[in-house]
Amino acid sequence: MMMKKQYKTAEEKQALMSEYENKGYRLTEEQNLIDGNFLIFGPKTDYHKMNEETKKWDFDLDGYVEDVVRVERNKRLKETDYLMLSDTFALLSMGEQASLIGCRQALRDLPESLTSEALAMNISWQSFEKK
Repeated sequence: MMMKKQYKTAEEKQALMSEYENKGYRLTEEQNLIDGNFLIFGPKTDYHKMNEETKKWDFDLDGYVEDVVRVERNKRLKETDYLMLSDTFALLSMGEQASLIGCRQALRDLPESLTSEALAMNISWQSFEKK
């Protein structure tokens, strides 16, 4: 569940962050909206661990990529493997062939392109659609 809280000063912002982090939430993003500044908090995941030194939530990007992203990526590649067989590939139009190759390359490149929590948690999965 997302929570939005308004603050007016840096002290209020820090107090809200501390309050919600103590309740097991973490600051995920800050947005400036027309009617004021809001903090948006989201619950921690299995890939978030409290850093006892900094008292902040650390995100295990490598673990998330390995356990979640690669599994989904591999599933999506496997779903299109048959299309790469020469007899099936030949039945696709030139545009479909290029789209398929591009889509599969993007899936293979995806894990290395995820360099932050924000990128990893907001993946826009590409899929191949035969026309």
